[in-house]
Amino acid sequence: MDQQNLSQKLIDVSFLNNPGIYVIKCKVSDKYYIGETYNLLDRLGRHAVSLTNNTCDCKELQADFNQHGSDSISFGVIEYGSAFIKERKRKNTEERIIKNYRKRFGQDKVYNQTQNKNWVHYRRVV
Repeated sequence: MDQQNLSQKLIDVSFLNNPGIYVIKCKVSDKYYIGETYNLLDRLGRHAVSLTNNTCDCKELQADFNQHGSDSISFGVIEYGSAFIKERKRKNTEERIIKNYRKRFGQDKVYNQTQNKNWVHYRRVV
């Protein structure tokens, strides 16, 4: 690949070094996971690693990843920027967006549940 073609394929992801709200979607099951973080790039990277390592906290998302493969999962940013530096603002916005997704797509199309029955928590050994 020559230098000109390479530069045309580069995408500026510097905005991901911000706090914000993100979505992970399984394109096959058409289900959504909504999350909040202080650093989008770091958090989305950790999600990708945990899915690959079969250690994702959300059992349903992990099952969809295992069944349909990495190409079935997409990551996106819903909102970001300095307005989300405070955790309370991120949590409130995340909660609002989860409610909106449940209304728009249906309760069964959102991985986030009010009861944590779909979650397994792993401890890291240091």
